[in-house]
Amino acid sequence: MVLIGCGQGIDVLGGDGTGRAIIEPDSPVTVGTSGAWRIRYQAPDEGLAPGAGVVFRLPLYWEWTVPQAVAPGRPGYVRAIVDGTREVDDIVVHSGIHVVQVILARGLSPGKEVVLEYGSAESPVRADSFSEDAQAFIVEVDGDGDGRHVPIDEPPTLRMVAREAIQLAATVSPSLSAPGDSIRVTVAPLDGFDNLDEAYRGSWIGTLWEFDLERIGDGREVGNPISFVAGERGTGLWRGKAPEETGRYRYRIEGTDFDEPAWSEPFTVRKTPGQRKLIWADLHGHSALTDGTGSADDYHYYARWVSGLDAACLTDHDRHGMAPLDSVAWDEQRRVAESHHEPGDYVTLMGYEYTNWISGHRNVYFRDLSGRVFSAADSATDTPEELWEHLDPDLALTVPHHTAGEPVPVDWNHHDPRMEPVVEIASVHGVSEAVNVPDSVRGARAENTVRAALARGHRLGFIASGDGHVGHPGRQLKPFPWGLCGLWVDRHDRADTFDAIRRRSSFGTNGPRIVIRFSAGGTPMGGEVQLPMESELAFVGEVIGTGSLESVEIIKNGAPWLARTPAEGVHSMRFDLLDPVPPNDGDSYYLRVRQVDGGTAWSSPVWTLNGPSGSVRQVP
Repeated sequence: MVLIGCGQGIDVLGGDGTGRAIIEPDSPVTVGTSGAWRIRYQAPDEGLAPGAGVVFRLPLYWEWTVPQAVAPGRPGYVRAIVDGTREVDDIVVHSGIHVVQVILARGLSPGKEVVLEYGSAESPVRADSFSEDAQAFIVEVDGDGDGRHVPIDEPPTLRMVAREAIQLAATVSPSLSAPGDSIRVTVAPLDGFDNLDEAYRGSWIGTLWEFDLERIGDGREVGNPISFVAGERGTGLWRGKAPEETGRYRYRIEGTDFDEPAWSEPFTVRKTPGQRKLIWADLHGHSALTDGTGSADDYHYYARWVSGLDAACLTDHDRHGMAPLDSVAWDEQRRVAESHHEPGDYVTLMGYEYTNWISGHRNVYFRDLSGRVFSAADSATDTPEELWEHLDPDLALTVPHHTAGEPVPVDWNHHDPRMEPVVEIASVHGVSEAVNVPDSVRGARAENTVRAALARGHRLGFIASGDGHVGHPGRQLKPFPWGLCGLWVDRHDRADTFDAIRRRSSFGTNGPRIVIRFSAGGTPMGGEVQLPMESELAFVGEVIGTGSLESVEIIKNGAPWLARTPAEGVHSMRFDLLDPVPPNDGDSYYLRVRQVDGGTAWSSPVWTLNGPSGSVRQVP
């Protein structure tokens, strides 16, 4: 808290949220650079009453220098000046939340200013490393001294721009196609922080390379070169046809302004790619509205044109971070989602994070645009059971995440199989599969893991997503863990993307686009297979890795059971196995794949139901 006494006498009470503020300088800021800024708050025409206050919320996310008011020569130093002449000595700053509060004991005369200096030439502050169109410096005003602060209508903002691009990102979609099918290749110029350099106006050439279908090798260049020209926001797009010859391919992208070429992740062309289409999605991320970076528009643009995703969902918190996800913000996110939505190419889902600090965090997803926000901060929906009562099971579902540990584990006593078909097994917080697995969630507890939920009989499929907060959906923030979701869809549209999650036609990876198929007894991942008593169970699987495979395992009832160790250099394999021991009713099986480079993927489980007939069914 900052206590400032001013000598003006005020007769007229000012209103909460009144006045105006600007920031100087207001020119675009290159990410990761240092500088000093002045936030100038000007009182309204009626002035502010004695005891009024002004709160300056300096950027909290993610790398702005922490403010402090005790050491003028150290980074982050702040000071307050009244009317351009008077420096205030008694300043206390809430450094942990980057908040400075100014209490005006005698008010502030009409048109007079309170200026907060954040840094100086001698002790500059460091700006964030992540770009966005409008980094807000929120100013809140208690005009009448009753202790209630209201944000002014138009807070000052800074445009955070990327540094000059030094690397390229390239993606190909789909990862699995038939000869001659339509494909798209996207190219994006990125700086050292993976920000999109929207000012780039160069061009690139792409060449197609073919690789062995099974083993890692050098590959050979095939086909005619393709060309890209950077568009209005710096990205390039090529649409064309998959090769007519079946095989394993990558595009190599080169540009004169870049020292190293970019390689897309592999894509596979085969005569029968399968009835369902594989799409890649990041279904969990945040914007500057709550505790992230960038706008909703920034989020979806990056997901589609930089990460080359097929689907994405922005899931800001209901009540956490900078502002609540109220009806105004929700309507804006819905408008932006619809503006980016293009069935067959890029699908946007509507969703949000139900931020319950007791039972655990869950994302809520909607099948269409008609959903609304039910907050964990509302007494009517502050338990998962109350939340589920307010949601339509045909149009909404929930997904728990970072279940095993920090920042808050999920209490598996709360579960509704109608509403909660899948769990997020991996994200930036780590892996929740089990304790002591690579990149496990911090503070992982055995009773909160995904395996613990399966042991309780909860029939949960698996997805993975980023839970990113830096405006880069679909792209790992190294060295942190990550997550990406593979979905097998009938149609590449919003409704069927949602339905694929609900029927558990999904798998998760910790970032790489590892393709996996898995079935038991003829039932694909996510389903339930009913077998005659004393019946053997056959497993069929396929893995198309992005690097050399280390292990391919079937996890039965929470423990490694059958394993295959591929030969050195093998990056893809198929298997057909038989369990000679008849399964018990309710047994669960899922496929876990690990690569030498640490890439990991998990299929959704298949469950067995023993009965008098040999019928097979899959969840709706």
